[in-house]
Amino acid sequence: MNLNLNKSALDISLRSFLNSFLRDYHLDSRVEVCDTYVLIKTKHKKIKINFLRKSLLGFHYYKSENLDVLNTLKLIIDEFTESQTNLLDHILNSCREIEKNIGLKKANEIFNYLSSERSMYLGHPFHPFPKAKVGMNDDDSKLYSPESKGEFTLYWLVVEKNALESSHTIEEYLKLINPLIKFDVDYHEGEVLIPIHPWQWERLKNSSESLSSQIKEVRRGKNKFSSLSSMRSVYHELSPIQMKFSMDVRLTNSIRNLETLESKRSVYLSKVLEEINLENYGLKVLNEPFFAMIKDSNGECDKRSLVQFRDAFDDCFDEKQSFLLSSLCEQMDAESEVKTICSKLCVESCGGNQRLSRKVFVKSFFENVLKPFIRVYKEEGILLGAHLQNIIVTMKDNRFSGVIYRDFQGTGFTQKKYEELLKKYDFMSEQSGNILNPDDVNKVFGYYLIVNTCFTFLSSLAGSDRLIEYELLNEFRLFLYEFKTEFGDDSFIEYLLESDHYYQKGNMVCSFKDLNETTVENPWQIYTRITNPLKSLREIKPNNGKALYQSKIQERSLTLRRITQDDLDLFYKWHHKDFVKEFWEMDKDRDELSKYINDLLCSPYQEPLIVEIDGEPIAYFELYYAYDDRIAPYSNPDINDRGLHLLFGEEKYLRTKIVFEVIYHVSKFMFEDDPQTKSLWGEPRSDNKKILKISDRLPGWKFVKEFDFPHKRSALIQCEREDFQKEAGIALL
Repeated sequence: MNLNLNKSALDISLRSFLNSFLRDYHLDSRVEVCDTYVLIKTKHKKIKINFLRKSLLGFHYYKSENLDVLNTLKLIIDEFTESQTNLLDHILNSCREIEKNIGLKKANEIFNYLSSERSMYLGHPFHPFPKAKVGMNDDDSKLYSPESKGEFTLYWLVVEKNALESSHTIEEYLKLINPLIKFDVDYHEGEVLIPIHPWQWERLKNSSESLSSQIKEVRRGKNKFSSLSSMRSVYHELSPIQMKFSMDVRLTNSIRNLETLESKRSVYLSKVLEEINLENYGLKVLNEPFFAMIKDSNGECDKRSLVQFRDAFDDCFDEKQSFLLSSLCEQMDAESEVKTICSKLCVESCGGNQRLSRKVFVKSFFENVLKPFIRVYKEEGILLGAHLQNIIVTMKDNRFSGVIYRDFQGTGFTQKKYEELLKKYDFMSEQSGNILNPDDVNKVFGYYLIVNTCFTFLSSLAGSDRLIEYELLNEFRLFLYEFKTEFGDDSFIEYLLESDHYYQKGNMVCSFKDLNETTVENPWQIYTRITNPLKSLREIKPNNGKALYQSKIQERSLTLRRITQDDLDLFYKWHHKDFVKEFWEMDKDRDELSKYINDLLCSPYQEPLIVEIDGEPIAYFELYYAYDDRIAPYSNPDINDRGLHLLFGEEKYLRTKIVFEVIYHVSKFMFEDDPQTKSLWGEPRSDNKKILKISDRLPGWKFVKEFDFPHKRSALIQCEREDFQKEAGIALL
């Protein structure tokens, strides 16, 4: 099948199709996912497609040389579709749109908010036809698609008073919409006006006599609006109100008509949010306080005319520093805007250290984008369906500095919050379908905020590089542990950390079964499971109380064991000795030190050890995987390299050969404990001359350089396995 489509457009279409397919069907017996290729068995042939770049998070790239892309997709569709669909036609529609958009993407840059709304050139990265506009011709697509930068005026319908269906009374509606009417259209006192998208009006105006009889006059607006990324939402920077319209066009999984129930939910949520200061959580929202549509002469509401009204940005909105997150994360050839911004941060603030810049950058994302949504869920019981296209981020100094949430479709409440609100608001009803128990919270909130938003961001920053994704997933897990420590236990955080699987919305399932996700009777039937990628990281080691290592030093027994809370008094005593606190600066109270020990024991990459001589505790060593630790940006470690911090708490052993012997045996233990460890690393304070002198004499250890942590000037020291083995004259495991 050859339709003269651009190779780049075909490759992008292949990538989004296969990534969506593998997310939904990776457990199917006809699908085999290997390290270097995927094998798909159909009735007619086995299809082998090699990975160009295999992602930990599913954002794979594929080799398409010698591959007939469209015939390959047709074979897969014929094998897996469960009903008659127009799936291949939708894919071709999408591919042609992508073909047009590639040139636009290369020619345009994102420089402010509106430009970011116009820059979703490739669409959803996990959808078989991410840019299809089914039901819209080329001319309309050019005018109304955001990436084409078209501008257009709205239609305003002057309707009979009995034709208005709204969330409010006629009087309330006219008062609420009055600023928008004054801004955009001529009107006379007492008239009832409803705005409508010009594309939708062309489909609606001749639809039925019962509807047209309710329309007294049609007027054109004065101002030119622009489509936002969803196409059905429109924007003018001076408009006092934003709008989202019904549109009879199919984008991804549904025809984009608004649903009355969803609009009512949006109004109810807006009323609830009016009494909560979300800025205390670092979050702003654009409320959706009212809606309107036309009733025909039979009293039937026509949802095709439905318009949801949304708050405009406040006076503090900085258009030059605010951007749609989905556009920043859009990947093409493993490059993205978030990667570009992080590169600027690297040069301007991190001395060219790429690992450090990624660490700083993702931390700003976790703190200022993810955390506000999780806190609002945990502390207020409100679930904001925060997928990429609903999140507007603010930037400062090449870091994320804030977040704005828009579009209330897909929002909800926890069961506990619902029971609280039921006592306060008459409009609360469980029949609205957005009251979620903890399991459903995990599925829905986990998909939108984590799988859709967080993982897309992480993979985009990594350019789908597995090693960098691993690094960033470690940072994400650390953020979750820190959140748990700061705000207490929570079932959602436990789900993210401990569940073997996450749930995600199956876009390929919807396509193969020809389901409309907004009207499907059982919404859970479109959800599938993916492996929790945090499970690919290091696991927490069990503490069984047994010795981890035993040997002899000068005819005396040496034992290494994990610290326990029973060692708290000893740990407290050591850290309050002058010669220890001079370098460790941890002379804290018992509660703080107890928490410190507990955090270490719950850490998947740290190993806190007590060293005993003849059963007497004499020292504390804190081992860690360097790749997961703060030292990583300065040492560029291999993924299984390790590091250590140490203190000798008993004075009688200081300045004795036992110090040297203990460090030697701990080094030996670290190499034996993980045969894949290539190097050990240390970062003592640069003025700790005693440790530096000892390390210089130890087998394999050497000074590398001095560098600056934020809190101290450090010396970087390294011990390579081969050098240690050679100089110690031993054979390691």
